[in-house]
Amino acid sequence: MNHGRERNEWQFTCILFAPNSPEQNPVEDVWLQGKNFLRTFWHRLIG
Repeated sequence: MNHGRERNEWQFTCILFAPNSPEQNPVEDVWLQGKNFLRTFWHRLIG
């Protein structure tokens, strides 16, 4: 869609985030909370 257009005419822009960086990607913080929950309460989830 952006092919042949000037940058200021682009219809969309993709921004790449650093992998596993909560400072740049807030989803990483959500995954960290989930992993910490599993590490803490794994024994309650199995039994």
